This record gives sequence, structure tokens and C-alpha cells, in this order.
Amino acid sequence: MILRIFFTILIFLSLQRVRSNTQELKIGTNIKNEYPALFKNLDNKIPISSLGNKYIILDFWSHICITCFQSFPKLDSLQEEFKEQLQLILVNNESVESTKDLFTRKKKLHKPQIPMISGDPYLSQRLPHYNVPYTVWIDKSGTIKYTTTGSWLTRANVRIFLKDEPIKVVNYHKTSIPSLFDSLTDHSLEQFSYISKCITDVAETGISREGFTELQVNCASLLQLYQQAYKHSVAENYFRRPGRIIIESKKITALISKDKHETDINKLFTYHQFIPAGQATGLYENMQKDLDRYFGVHSIVELRKVPSYILIRANDNYKLKTTSTQQVRTFGWSDEKTEKIDSLRTYANIPYREFSTSFGNYIEMCTGLPFVDAVNYTGNIDISFTGATLDSKNIPLVNKELLQYGLAVIQMDWPIEVLVLRSISPEISLNQER
Repeated sequence: MILRIFFTILIFLSLQRVRSNTQELKIGTNIKNEYPALFKNLDNKIPISSLGNKYIILDFWSHICITCFQSFPKLDSLQEEFKEQLQLILVNNESVESTKDLFTRKKKLHKPQIPMISGDPYLSQRLPHYNVPYTVWIDKSGTIKYTTTGSWLTRANVRIFLKDEPIKVVNYHKTSIPSLFDSLTDHSLEQFSYISKCITDVAETGISREGFTELQVNCASLLQLYQQAYKHSVAENYFRRPGRIIIESKKITALISKDKHETDINKLFTYHQFIPAGQATGLYENMQKDLDRYFGVHSIVELRKVPSYILIRANDNYKLKTTSTQQVRTFGWSDEKTEKIDSLRTYANIPYREFSTSFGNYIEMCTGLPFVDAVNYTGNIDISFTGATLDSKNIPLVNKELLQYGLAVIQMDWPIEVLVLRSISPEISLNQER
């Protein structure tokens, strides 16, 4: 009996030791003494001893995260610029071997030069997260100061961080609440809508009551709010595409971050609407009116002539009609996720509308301007481009290949439906209480 109790206590103490070793590290925790354990699998680019007096930013990523891939050049650039004070470290759970293979397979993927920890679940256990990129900011004393999504890892924020000044970011690990109303009384709510400043450490999850419907947007920019409010206008997510929002107000422009890569916490807002399910058809129209009232905006969808790229019939040498019996879909452009780079990109025996959609996405990605198809062709087609031309994103080169099929893409002002945001009230100060 005594022996059994002894072994029970021994097992309990062992489990306690495991739990303590994998205890979650939170903001405010000093981890400098744990550097040898946390960074034991750091690749040989730098010694652990070199981390002693540096600020450290851990950037967690994965093999299926396209956003992570796109951030690699930026991370190398930040490391080079701030190398005297800062050490950036990439962390992923996949093995060292599979990570090496990833960079071999993906021909266009930039291989970062900063140190990397691969195949080590220990760091993810100590710093748990549910998506990537996930960024952990550690000051030179070894204290965890912030945990954020990767979008907050900007030059401006790094500069502030290295001065030991507070940076205004949205915390990754947030407290979940149904709404900003008191949870003791929110069961009595029948209808409401509100706009609040972004609260950096709170995430609204919704009241979720039977017989009611709600619409929430957490910590979004003014443009993102209007894109959500007009989500189902014209076509699904039409106003998320380039060149389809026109701003006719300096006040509204001031509420939008100048650099799309830099986020200003003062220009982010949360919207929440809760209404009876029987009124659900008015959900998005209600949001439009709420935004207009609050921001002093008159929003309206209008037909305007705007700079666009138009696909037209260029000549009588019209060679689109398919002669193929098999369908082929290799049309596309190479990017960070590409593994096989085809020398020829083809659509064969494919509905024209499918090509038009893909080609339109390509043109808008290359130019940042709306695409309009004025060809109005129906039926299945064959069309091919060289891979080098598509990957160059050079419109004159693309046009040379389009001409083989009697097509051309030209830039001109063209009438399309746009969302116009006009100011109708005095300017709102970013610092005034709302």
C-alpha cells in the first residue's frame, strides 16, 4: 500500500514537471533564462549566445501559409536594417527536411536568410496560437511585450519597439465577449447596432440567440467596413476589387492609412448589428446607413467612367473557337506557391467565361485597375501564352500574344459601377471620443 502511494506521488510529480515545462508563456513573462531551452534547435546561422542583449521577434509560419511566403523578403529587409539591435527568427512545426524540400520545390519562393527553427513543437507549445503568421515581440531584457498577427510587423512598429516605447497593436490573444453590452443583461436586447474604436485586447464573438441575426466586423478600416456593407451589391465582393471605390473627401482620406503595409490602430473600428431574424433582409442596408451617419458620409453606387483595362476584338484574325477534344487548364502566372513552371500556359476546350474571369484577375493584379471584357464571346476556346510573358506581368508583351487571337487589352476610361464616398458633415477628429 505504501509502495503504491509512493509511485502515485512520483507519477503526479512527473506530470507536474511536464506541465511546468510546457507552461504557456504570456505577455509580461521574462524568458531570458529559458533561451537555451527555447532556442535549442536554432539553425547554425547564429549562436544562441548572440541573442543576449538583442530584441527578438519570433515569426511563426507554416508550409501552407501564402501570406507567410509573401512576407519573407520583408523579414530579410527588416533584419538587415535593424541588425545591430534586433534578431528576427522564423519558427515552423514542419521538419527540417521537409522545410528544405519546400524551398527546393517552390521555384519562385524567396528563401529567407534569417535564422529558422523547424520541426520543434516545444516553442509552439509554450507560445500557442491557432493561425499564422503569429509574431512574438521580446525586448532586450527577455520580456514578452506583444503577441500579434504578422500584419503588425512593420518598419514603423519595429522602430518604436526598439526605442522601448509602446506600440499600438491588436493583441493576438484577446478576451472573447459577446458584445460591448453587459453580459448580465444582453439576454434582454432586442435590436441594436453600434460602432466602436478597435479594442486591442477584446474580440466580439456575438450574442448568437435563436430568432435573431447579427453582423460583426472586428477592428477594420473604413474601406473594409464599406466593402462589407456593400458586399452583396452589384456582385459578390465586387467592391473588394481594384479601382471600384472613389473617395471624394479629404476627411475620409484622413481616416485611411496612407501605406497599405502600415496599420494605424486609431483608424480601425468595430461594427456590430443585432436584429430580429425577420428583418434580416435589411442587414447590409442598415450597416450602410449606420456607417454613413457615423462617418458623415454619403455612400452611393454610381456609373462612372474610370481608368480601366478593356479586352477588345483587335482585328478580324479571330482565332478562339476550340479545336481540341480534351480540356486543358494550365493558364496562370507563377508565384510563391508555384512548384511546376510551365513554359506554355494554356486553356483548351474551356468556356470563354472561365478564361475571361482568370485573365481579368490577372490584369487587375498587374495594374491595380478594373478589368472589363468587351469581347462578349460565347462558347469554348483554345488560347495559350508563354510562361515568360505571363510571369513578366508586362502588358505590352501580353498584348503581342493576344493579337494572335485577334484580341487586345487597352487602357481607357470606361463606365463601370463604383462606390462613391462623399463627405456630408464636419471632419471627425481621430482623437475625439466617439
